[in-house]
Amino acid sequence: MNVVLLFGGRGAEHAVSVRSAASVFSAMQERSYRCFPIGVSKTGEFLFFQGALSELSDGWEQHSVPICAVLREGTLAFDLPDGTTISPDLVFSVLHGKDGEDGAFQGLFTLSATPFVGSGVCASALCMNKRLCKELALYHGIPTPAFVRVRRLCEETVTRITERLSFPVFVKPVSSGSSVGISRVTRKEELADAILLALAESEEAIVEEAIECSELEVAVLEKDGTLLLSPPGEIRVRGGFYDYKAKYEEDRATVTLPAPIPLWETALVKQLAATLFRLFGCRDLARVDFLRRTDGKIFFNEINTLPGFTKDSLFSRLFSLIGVDVITFLTEGRG
Repeated sequence: MNVVLLFGGRGAEHAVSVRSAASVFSAMQERSYRCFPIGVSKTGEFLFFQGALSELSDGWEQHSVPICAVLREGTLAFDLPDGTTISPDLVFSVLHGKDGEDGAFQGLFTLSATPFVGSGVCASALCMNKRLCKELALYHGIPTPAFVRVRRLCEETVTRITERLSFPVFVKPVSSGSSVGISRVTRKEELADAILLALAESEEAIVEEAIECSELEVAVLEKDGTLLLSPPGEIRVRGGFYDYKAKYEEDRATVTLPAPIPLWETALVKQLAATLFRLFGCRDLARVDFLRRTDGKIFFNEINTLPGFTKDSLFSRLFSLIGVDVITFLTEGRG
């Protein structure tokens, strides 16, 4: 089977995507698949990576050649400079964030009838938008922290926030991942800079009440309509919140697998994860994140339709608790 491993991208999660690609490429090499790593540069060019696994890291472009993605007779193909063509039987995308997770590339795969791992156009676009997810969850009776929608910075916006929410608050871009562009704000005077930072990452932001909590994450796999759910994992962060640095650069997060919570809470968050996965129309895989307040109340936080595959990412680690190989599950019988 010819598997195109798509990674990189123009968004802020480019580096995380490259690290995910290295993990998946290593797993693919252990199988009988012919894996073609195709990266998207930060400026949007397609490049075919031809280096060794150890070179699939920062500077991967130096070991790559430009290629052309084309729709030929309605089929997706990648043309190499030497005249050869890569025709994928399956696309395994780890393009986190912009373009890769918001439905854009999913549209390309759908138009070309190319099988791909992950959710379709509608579910991808919906789950990338934190506000829409929260509103839909609330409509179906699933609690989420109180929030205010922000489209531009003005005095009226600041007044609306301070009237509806108490500090501290989180200011978040509606469409970004890996906690990029998120700020924790403790005073009104800090709001403007935080909103501008969030709006630099997305066309819209939300300002959300900060609650004293730990984070619970549940990984979900799906095949033929049947869901497999991992035990939940718990994350506690020392000094701040679970931002990009805490996730990938600093040792401030304590991860406990499985989460040390009562069995009834485990059952509850797994049931909520399954409900949200189906409600949002997801497919193949997702990671559903919850907040567990100090009094034990559970809030829906967000859903990630293309979770990371780095060595630090919880998605594969959670399924390893029950002996499930994620790459095999997602690729076996596909293409």
